[in-house]
Amino acid sequence: MQTDHGLSVCRADRTLGLSRSARHYVPHRRDDTALIEAIEAHRKDNPGHGFGLLSDQALQPRGFGDLSRNV
Repeated sequence: MQTDHGLSVCRADRTLGLSRSARHYVPHRRDDTALIEAIEAHRKDNPGHGFGLLSDQALQPRGFGDLSRNV
């Protein structure tokens, strides 16, 4: 927009509906390694557990995080 139409940075952002910080945003990839390892360890110890039992275990304070306080 700037080079093709000769717009300023602010005007190009406004035209495209972007915030001023959108051009500087760098996405950060989340590291889910700890969660994946915990799930794999649980499945190794409890091979018969499906998703329902796995999610029940995840909500336990000793599980993947203490989410039980929000319930």
